[in-house]
Amino acid sequence: MPKKLPASPTSSAQSIAAVAATDDPGDETQRNFRYQHAYGAILLVAAAAGLHPYQAIWCEHHEDLLAERTDATYDAFQVKTRRPEIGDWTLADEAMRHSVKRFVELHHKFGSSIRLFYIVSNADFSAVGLQIQDLKKIKNSPVRLLEAVQGSSQVGDVPVPFMEVLAAMAIEFGCEQVELFAVLKRTKLLKGPNRDQFESEVAHMHLPKLAECRLLPAASLNAVRDEIIQKVYGASSLRIEDPRQHLPHIDGQSNPRLLAKRLEVSVVATCVMQSVNMVFRYQTGDSTLAIGGSGSQRDVLRAKFVKAGLVDQLPVMERRTLDTEQRLMELAHTLPDTFDDLLKQLEGVVQAECAEAQLVAQLSQASPTATYGPVMLASVFQRLKSIAEQTPRKVGHEPYECLVGIAGLLTEQCTVWWSDRFNLNAV
Repeated sequence: MPKKLPASPTSSAQSIAAVAATDDPGDETQRNFRYQHAYGAILLVAAAAGLHPYQAIWCEHHEDLLAERTDATYDAFQVKTRRPEIGDWTLADEAMRHSVKRFVELHHKFGSSIRLFYIVSNADFSAVGLQIQDLKKIKNSPVRLLEAVQGSSQVGDVPVPFMEVLAAMAIEFGCEQVELFAVLKRTKLLKGPNRDQFESEVAHMHLPKLAECRLLPAASLNAVRDEIIQKVYGASSLRIEDPRQHLPHIDGQSNPRLLAKRLEVSVVATCVMQSVNMVFRYQTGDSTLAIGGSGSQRDVLRAKFVKAGLVDQLPVMERRTLDTEQRLMELAHTLPDTFDDLLKQLEGVVQAECAEAQLVAQLSQASPTATYGPVMLASVFQRLKSIAEQTPRKVGHEPYECLVGIAGLLTEQCTVWWSDRFNLNAV
């Protein structure tokens, strides 16, 4: 008997635009694929940051991801996504056993050229304690099986009950126990990013490991992330843009259809350059700014401004200096990991602009004894306002007033002068 459709909607029925389509698997499938591509981006970023010895990754080439190591071996990655409410992965899950079977096939084809096998998932892997009474749960724990195998020197040393698991899996996979044992000895389980937050984690946890991304604002980090993920997506698909695909394949030359699946680690730097207009970074040397000014330092600022003919500008400069000092102390507390780099950048930029403004002001003097403070200050104001408005990333998006306050702090600490140098102790 055909299934009866629901009654016709009434005028009080909800709008189709306001109700989530929970029975449509399309969105979830797309998210799962993007999760895999995002993990490829994580591997590339980690390699670019020097955290892993990878020189390239291959996408959907024998495995979900194949990481090419600098020693000419490879690490194979199976990326699995799972609704957290289902629970931890167990060996009873067909998808888990399928991953191990795929690894056995790779080992059979390529042997020791595959260094390690990884199963990565947003969900945890069952790690029940060996003391529990339920033997079935112990035997279905992938964590406990790997511990048993990797703690044994040969197949015959695998303890009960995991020897039974090994034997059953070998029969299911159609391979020798010694072959399965060799694969499991090199298999690792990795907990990947959260399935609902992985994009944010790639952008704001992994990308800042790169020096060129540490001071980028959130929007720029998101743009870089999307560009790298798009590269992984392209390499994972059948898309190929190499014109050699239409030419006869010559023996001894790499197949362009295969090379389209390979992404060198240098693609990360390319994506950063394409997504963000790069700015000059002050990376060498230490910051000389000491946060927490004393009264004597305020006296230095006053003395220098009086000598430079800038008495009228002193109240504004003092206020901006004090407010900036407070701002820097807040940043040091909220951004402990990146604050030193930010402070070094702010000091480097402002110091350079003040030095250039001073040189221009000195060269424009009507006489060697003329006061050039007002000309220099006006130039510094103009330069710092231009940076804050036109290239804000160069100063971590700190506002113009903060940059002026940095100039005040540098004045207090004797790295910026608004007149020829003089003996401060004699004032």
